[in-house]
Amino acid sequence: MKPALIAAGLETVLNSMLRLDPETRSRLAALEGCVIAIEPEGLGLTFYLLPSTCSIRVVDCYEGESTIHVRGTPLALAQQWTVFETARARAA
Repeated sequence: MKPALIAAGLETVLNSMLRLDPETRSRLAALEGCVIAIEPEGLGLTFYLLPSTCSIRVVDCYEGESTIHVRGTPLALAQQWTVFETARARAA
């Protein structure tokens, strides 16, 4: 599967989730201008998240430097997401 197609799918999923959670979407403004590199180990791919005030753009190629670089196995990355969601739910 082509990296650009995977990036497009990730972008669709992330933005669909954001539409369901206005609170998180409103907090994106603080990340506007940041570039978040996500590197799932073992796949040889890196995806770049470009947050704006109302959405996240996901690309498979970025010429500049990332603000944050996150690397881990796909399982570890998924577990971190689960931990984050659980902590957020408890705080609400």
